[in-house]
Amino acid sequence: MSADELMRVWFDIRYTRFAQDYSAEGYVFYIKNGEIERTRKWRRFRKIIKDPQSDIDYKDLIILTYPPEVKGLAVLTWAHVKKGRQQDIWIWLPSIKRSRRVSQSNADDSFLGSDLTVEEVSTRRFGDETYELLGEASFPGYYSVYFKQKLLEGTACYKIKATVKRKDWYYTYRIVWLDKENGTAILDEYYDKRNRKFKTLFRFYTVPTSGCIASRLWECHDLRTDHVSAIVMGDTAFNRGLTERLFTVKQLQRTPW
Repeated sequence: MSADELMRVWFDIRYTRFAQDYSAEGYVFYIKNGEIERTRKWRRFRKIIKDPQSDIDYKDLIILTYPPEVKGLAVLTWAHVKKGRQQDIWIWLPSIKRSRRVSQSNADDSFLGSDLTVEEVSTRRFGDETYELLGEASFPGYYSVYFKQKLLEGTACYKIKATVKRKDWYYTYRIVWLDKENGTAILDEYYDKRNRKFKTLFRFYTVPTSGCIASRLWECHDLRTDHVSAIVMGDTAFNRGLTERLFTVKQLQRTPW
């Protein structure tokens, strides 16, 4: 398989295109010097639009449910199929009961104050980068600050260089380690214009009883600050019959979270 074919498989897994819909809940832990500084709880819903007449790829909604001061804060994304068309992104602010439209040019902003960006969580698309297959390698393992153990050591991987097409973006390229067995990207290594690695994003996936591939841990490590953000997934479900009505700004005004 070519680098493009391998990355297309990963993006299909990444956005759960093998299912009709997806829902999950979990936590974001903000970690400094090995200690958890803050905790936030979230819920996530995604509806895959399998209509060949529609330009919508999927609709995605992330809501914070804890702590009380941020409860109800939400990020709603409508992802488009057409190349060159920007994603539609809204942030719902419950404190003032208003939504704010977000430009995709702001997709490099921090996601909910974490070390991840909005792009990494919900808006990066296949084709935003050019892909080059560097070869195959045995994954050296990743030491998880949250789990306090090394994970996935010895996993057989493809290594792919993904070079961003945007000019003056927050990274120049990333090295992606793709698990040869299930197609998931287990590690992204981010590099700047001077070829300095400044951030890593580790992912750990499992296959629950549904048979669908589900993420269990995303751990982002900013090497400049030594700060870590760990997204830990709890209950995950697929094909629940979610309707598109959930994925509107108007619906956010009506739904108690």
